[in-house]
Amino acid sequence: MRRWLSVACAAFVALPLGAGIAQAEEPVEQQDRVGVKVSEALAGQSSPEDFLARASRNDMSAQAVGNNTIAGRLWNDFNNDGYRGDSESGLSTRVVLLGEVNGVPTETETYSQGNGAYAFYNLPAGMYQVWVDVKPVSTWLIPTRISVGGDRQRDSDMVGPVALSMPVHFVDDGPAQRGVDGGFITSEYYYGYSVKNSASAWCLDQESPQGFPTTTVGVHHCNNGINQVWDVKWDFTEHLGIVRFENFSSDYCLDQEYPNGLQTPRVGAYPCNGGTNQNWVLHHNELYGEPALSINQRSGYCLDQEAPRGTPTTVLGAYLCNGGQNQKWYLND
Repeated sequence: MRRWLSVACAAFVALPLGAGIAQAEEPVEQQDRVGVKVSEALAGQSSPEDFLARASRNDMSAQAVGNNTIAGRLWNDFNNDGYRGDSESGLSTRVVLLGEVNGVPTETETYSQGNGAYAFYNLPAGMYQVWVDVKPVSTWLIPTRISVGGDRQRDSDMVGPVALSMPVHFVDDGPAQRGVDGGFITSEYYYGYSVKNSASAWCLDQESPQGFPTTTVGVHHCNNGINQVWDVKWDFTEHLGIVRFENFSSDYCLDQEYPNGLQTPRVGAYPCNGGTNQNWVLHHNELYGEPALSINQRSGYCLDQEAPRGTPTTVLGAYLCNGGQNQKWYLND
């Protein structure tokens, strides 16, 4: 199973037809993927504690008028394959459910049992993310490989190194149930993710000819280069489900370009500045191939590999959401 970052908006727009068709991968030297120390990666991220500071403890319990459930299993992924084997032990630790109910930040918490099982019940309509606080166990426990194995009961749904799930939405008070599981490995290093397009299986790529990074971001055949590796950094300062994609090679952020404040369809990589045009909103629904919306927070437009007449090009843009496969992405590590 792959973790999808997909788009399901109702509007449609014709895509530009002038972009060149890619014939080969970007001409850069192939490099081994390079990790960063977990402590350094966490130091550069907004923390779920920032959200908890705005949420009143037990606030969710006070509003618990629904019949929805989020439940799952946490485990020690000893062989680092992203799949919960029968011999792999459960992980007992603090599990926090972050929520937004009627625009109000809420939180509640529990502890997973010895077999790693946990559950949150009686949830009303709203958006939620599961945070697994592994610090009481080990500062070096980070999520294993994401969404592999094809079994939703046995693969991992956590994005590292913060160990946060994709957003889960309940549109009404239920009853409905969602599963959020998490495998964990012991590692001093975090390696980020490639971001692949659903239509082409090509990778999001900060173009770096001869090893020199540019501000251009394209979509190229995957080559394991560090310029195709992205850190998914959650932002908890306003709402749930907001991320920045930061390139491992340059430390630049994926950015819908707004020269002089004027919106364009261009998407590049620029120094991270906290602007909303560098924020991307995700919406997770595992019932349909685990889709999530990936929409620029400032424009409301979707990340798009331009594909005139269905033929993929190397050009990346931000366009009105149309539900096309070229606007769907998934994380792969």
